[in-house]
Amino acid sequence: MMSALEAPLPEFLTADVPPDARPAKESTLHLAPTLPALSVKDLAVSYGNRAVLRGVNMDITAGHITALIGPSGCGKTTFLSCLNRMIDLVPQSAVSGKVTLHGVDIHDRGVVPLMLRRKVGMVFQRPNPFPLSIRRNLEMPLGELGVSDRTELERRVHAALVGVGLWGEVKDHLNKSALALSGGQQQRLCIARALVLEPSTLLLDEPCSALDPISSGAVEDLIAQLRGRYTVVVVTHNLAQARRIADEVAMFWVVDGCGALIEFGPAERIFKAPQHCLTCEYICGMRG
Repeated sequence: MMSALEAPLPEFLTADVPPDARPAKESTLHLAPTLPALSVKDLAVSYGNRAVLRGVNMDITAGHITALIGPSGCGKTTFLSCLNRMIDLVPQSAVSGKVTLHGVDIHDRGVVPLMLRRKVGMVFQRPNPFPLSIRRNLEMPLGELGVSDRTELERRVHAALVGVGLWGEVKDHLNKSALALSGGQQQRLCIARALVLEPSTLLLDEPCSALDPISSGAVEDLIAQLRGRYTVVVVTHNLAQARRIADEVAMFWVVDGCGALIEFGPAERIFKAPQHCLTCEYICGMRG
């Protein structure tokens, strides 16, 4: 089976989008190995009259794990929500700048946000399985996409659960409530629910913060195993975790009352030889 990084990039369009609103080359939206998975240029976000993020520039490499670190309130989650336009759902939010996914501007008139979120999945801080069976948690999003063939449904459910290391634990209990799972199992199920849609990119907002150490370790191991198969962007306050799993690290800080990216680079360099004094102080525990 090809990985999500090798598969063609599905169109972000639906049939009811007017032809003049579609990108000029909609039929050639494929993964471009020479381009970053995500490219962010001069991104700025405000809520009403309050600026919360500004001047963010970042290229995120396909198949890598990028960790977003920094103190609370510096714009990490806001930045994450811009990458699949979940920010659109926040009242009075305004976004400027440019975000491209494999060369496609995600704010293009022809891009349908729901289709974009198929390609760029998101998992939140606290596990939020549907109050349904384990099986239905994975079948429901597929049904919303029009997948109804039973063989295809079973293939995708099986692949997603195997991919997050849950199949062996739940294969005999697929019709039991997902709410009966442990916290760590629920979070892995939520990751499987994102992966069942076969995205190329996965956004994780502090996925281990609400878990006990054993469950956190299981989810962290899963994230590390996604390297090379998916592009992963993860927000974490756990610096040891970022050091263990990240290929690149983005350091955010509040500058003049607004969130900003102050340093970005390979994880090894960020942790061993940071270039910004605030990065050094934060990593050493002197700030933040």
